[in-house]
Amino acid sequence: MGKLFRFIVGGVIGAAVGAAGAVLFTPQSGQELQQRFNARRQEALAAYRAEMEARERVLRVDLQARLDKQSIQRHALRD
Repeated sequence: MGKLFRFIVGGVIGAAVGAAGAVLFTPQSGQELQQRFNARRQEALAAYRAEMEARERVLRVDLQARLDKQSIQRHALRD
């Protein structure tokens, strides 16, 4: 039990030192970091929506071309 206890204490101390280092050496405040994160999230969402719209246009054109081709084939079979 002594080794496990020392391991856990070492992990807790390591986590505390890491958290303290992160707080001391972070170049921005928490609010600034949140603002940057939200701005990047908005940019990513805008890029995602633009890509989805572009993909939708391509799929609609492809679908319309396939429907037109089937329509032409049906008319050819009737004639």
